[in-house]
Amino acid sequence: MARKKGLLSSFFWVYLGVSIFGAVIITLDNLFINGLTLKSLMVYNFKAVTMQIMGLLVVFQVYGTIRLRIVRRFFIGEQVDSYQVRKRLLRFPAEMFWAMVLFGLVGSPLYHYRQILAFNLDDFLRFVKSFCFEFSLVLLLAVLLFTLLRRRIRPILVQLVDEEADQVRSTTILTPLLITFISLMLIMMLSMSFYILNSLLYGKPLQLSVLFSIGLFTLLFGIVLFVLIVAEFRRDLRVLIDGIHALSKGDRKHLQGTVPILFHDEAGQLGIRFNQLQKRVADSYSEIDKELELAYKVQQTLLPPAELQIKQVDIAAFCLPAKEVGGDFYDIVPLDENRFAVIIGDITGKGMPAALIMSAMLLLVRTEIRKGGTPGEILTRLNPVVLETVSEETYLTIALAIFDHKHYTCQFASAGHVSPYRLVLEELKQMTDSSIPLGLIEGEVYTDQTIGLQPGEQVIFYTDGMIEAYDSTGKWVGFQGLEQVLLQMDQTLPVKERLDRLKSQYLNRNDHPYDDDKTMVLIQF
Repeated sequence: MARKKGLLSSFFWVYLGVSIFGAVIITLDNLFINGLTLKSLMVYNFKAVTMQIMGLLVVFQVYGTIRLRIVRRFFIGEQVDSYQVRKRLLRFPAEMFWAMVLFGLVGSPLYHYRQILAFNLDDFLRFVKSFCFEFSLVLLLAVLLFTLLRRRIRPILVQLVDEEADQVRSTTILTPLLITFISLMLIMMLSMSFYILNSLLYGKPLQLSVLFSIGLFTLLFGIVLFVLIVAEFRRDLRVLIDGIHALSKGDRKHLQGTVPILFHDEAGQLGIRFNQLQKRVADSYSEIDKELELAYKVQQTLLPPAELQIKQVDIAAFCLPAKEVGGDFYDIVPLDENRFAVIIGDITGKGMPAALIMSAMLLLVRTEIRKGGTPGEILTRLNPVVLETVSEETYLTIALAIFDHKHYTCQFASAGHVSPYRLVLEELKQMTDSSIPLGLIEGEVYTDQTIGLQPGEQVIFYTDGMIEAYDSTGKWVGFQGLEQVLLQMDQTLPVKERLDRLKSQYLNRNDHPYDDDKTMVLIQF
C-alpha cells in the first residue's frame, strides 16, 4: 500500500507542477501581451486560474487512475503480470502527451465554435489567434508532462523484472527527442503567430523584443527538456559502461545482478544483449568452478593427510592455493621402520597450469625417493627428468629431508627452495644448504648434509608464499614477519592446532593480487 501511495503521489506532484506552470504562462501572457496589471489579475483572474489548475489536476488524476489500474493493482499485492504493468507504464507518458494534443485540437475549436460559425473575417482571425495561444500552451504542457512522467516512472520500472524484455518491440531515443523538437518548433511558431495576430487585431505595434523573448523562452525551455531526456539516456549508458568495465576486469561479483531494462530504446536493447552476455559468462564461470572444484579435490587427494604421527614424531601440514588450485605440494613418505622422507616443493606460476605440473612432479618425486639414495642423490636424478618434462619457462624448487627418528638425525638437500627453520628451545635456526632449482641446468649435482636433532625440536618447512604474503595493512610479511609468527606460537598446543591457528592468519591475507600459494609442514620430535 505504501508503494501505491508513493506512485500516486509522485504523479500528483508532476500534475500539480505542470498545472501551475500553465497558470504562470497564462499570467505572463496577460501581463506582457494583453497589457493587464498584476493587481487586476489578482482581483479578476485569480479564481479563474485557480479553477483551471484544479480542473487540470482532476482531469490528469482521473485519466491517470483509469489508465494505471493494472499498475495500482500490482503495487497493492494483487497477482498481476509484471510484463503488462511494465508495458502500461512505458506507454503512459506518450498516452498523456497525445491525449493532451487531441484535447487541444478538439477542445479549442469547440470552445470558440460561435466565432467559427459567424463566417466573419474578424471573428475567424480572433479564433485563429486564440487557437494559436491555446494550442501552443497545450503543446507546452504536453511535452513537459511527457518528459517529467518518463523520469518519474524510472524508479518504478527498476522494481519490475523484465523477463520478456527481448519480446518487446524496440523503440529509439529519437522518439522523445523528435516529439520534443517538433513540439517546440510548433510552440514557437504558434506563439509568434498569436502575438502577431493579437497586435494586428488590436492595432498594437509589433515589438521585436517580445518576438525575441518568445523565441528565447522556447529555446531555453527546449534546452532544459533535451538535457532531461539525454541525462536519462546517459545514465542508462553509464550503468552499461560500468557493467562492461566490471566484466572486462573479471569482477565476478557483478555477475550476480543484471542491468535493469527501463526503456526499450538503444540503451535498453544494449542492456538486453549485455544481460544475455553476462548470463552466458556467469554460466561459463559456473562450469569452470565445478571443474576447478573437482581439480582441487583431486589435487588434495594426492597430498598426505594434514595430520600424521610416525612413532614419536608429530606432523601437521597445510596447503593454501592462491587460486582454486596451485603449484605447491608436500609429501610424507615412510621409508622403513626408523626413517621417513619429507618433501616440499613449489612449481613456478599458479593456477591450473602449475597444478597439472605439480601432480606429475609429486608422483615423480615419490618414485625417485623409493629408488633409494641420499636427498642429494635423489635431486640429482630428478633434475634431468624435470628438464625433459617441463617447458623452458618452468622450474621446480624442492626441499627434501630424510628423518631418522631412532637416531635423531636429518639428511637434508635443497634445490633452490627457501631454507627450512629449526625451532630449538625457543630459538630459530635455518637449515642453509641450497642449490639452483630443478629444471634449469643440465648435469647439476646436488649435495646434502646431515643434521643432529634434539628431543622436542621442531623442523618447519614452507614455501615462498609464506614470506611473500601481505598482512591486512598491505605490508609485506617477509622472513622477519614469519619468524615472529613462529616464535609466538603456543608450544603447549598440539602441532595440528598450532598450525591451524597460523593458517587462519594467512587466510585473511589471501586476497592480495600478488599472493602466491602457501604451504607449510611442521614436524616435532
